[in-house]
Amino acid sequence: MRFGRKLALQVTSDQTGAPYLSHKAMKEAINKTVRDLRLYQARWQSLETRQAAPPEEAWCEELGKLEQQIKDLDRELFAIVDEDLEKIHSHIRQMEASLEPSLCQLQDMSLRCGLLLEETQLNHLQEIFPVALESPAEMCQRLIELRMMQDPAGMAGAIHELIIKFNQHLEEVDEHTQYLEINVAGFRKLLKRHEKQVPHKFHASQTPCLGFHRLVTRSSRQLVEITTVLGRSIGDAVQRLDKILPTVQTEPGQRALRTRQGFPELREPKGLGPECQMVLQIQAQLKEQAPMQAGPIDFLYPKPNLPMDRRKESYEELVADSEIESVESLRSQVEFRPVFACRPFDPGNSSEDSA
Repeated sequence: MRFGRKLALQVTSDQTGAPYLSHKAMKEAINKTVRDLRLYQARWQSLETRQAAPPEEAWCEELGKLEQQIKDLDRELFAIVDEDLEKIHSHIRQMEASLEPSLCQLQDMSLRCGLLLEETQLNHLQEIFPVALESPAEMCQRLIELRMMQDPAGMAGAIHELIIKFNQHLEEVDEHTQYLEINVAGFRKLLKRHEKQVPHKFHASQTPCLGFHRLVTRSSRQLVEITTVLGRSIGDAVQRLDKILPTVQTEPGQRALRTRQGFPELREPKGLGPECQMVLQIQAQLKEQAPMQAGPIDFLYPKPNLPMDRRKESYEELVADSEIESVESLRSQVEFRPVFACRPFDPGNSSEDSA
């Protein structure tokens, strides 16, 4: 499916009134620029064929007008880009703020039933625990199992409520990441096309244009990462409950079994899409300032999952005459309390490792 069609379908299905990139207007602006550019190049080639005769003043004047017209059209394009980025970024911040309460509620519910531990709780337990454990995750797992054996019905009911709440929250998070993905993809495709078809001398803005990278905010990454960790914690708790319940031959254990049979399916987070992941990879590589070897267009506007050997070039060449805005400069507007999940997760994927 062509991107324009895909975007139109999402805009139609989105009932929130969210702003999307002006794909049609930007595409038309690029097409107009390319048409005038072809006319300019044809006039210039005609002038070069008349080397024996001096160029007529009228021809030079026409070339000058065409050149200015191309620059004006390019300026119109970047005016649309800047306006769209501002609107979309503002909406992203609003979406993040609307997702924060449900995420905090999930954290509170997980803390109450023992799936998560705050740092103060962890430090206290490490002092009183008779045996040293390998990791905070192992301590969480032991405590969860103890709770399940002592109060199987209560834990089953709490996990049941958690799954329902988590699935509701995850639906909103997935809508948010889908919104990020399609807008980032649209800007990348159109700006890459502009970079290929319009010579640098006609650019009305600093290029390559990486302003759309700021749509993948630190706060959105935190929301996705913490939601994923919570989902893993709940999934781990369900597995442990399934192992423990058959061994609990009591009336509360039987009630817990009946509750377990009514558990809804725990949904899997979709996470950030390949376009957003590619933005984070590029920003990380630019921060490293390591020598690369590929053309600027292939490196800075690559398709997701493009092999590294097709998008390498020296860092100095890539950023020459460019102003590359780092996602690192964007401050998170959402605060989350530090918690420990009942299953360990890769610290390299945590929000501390921001691009």
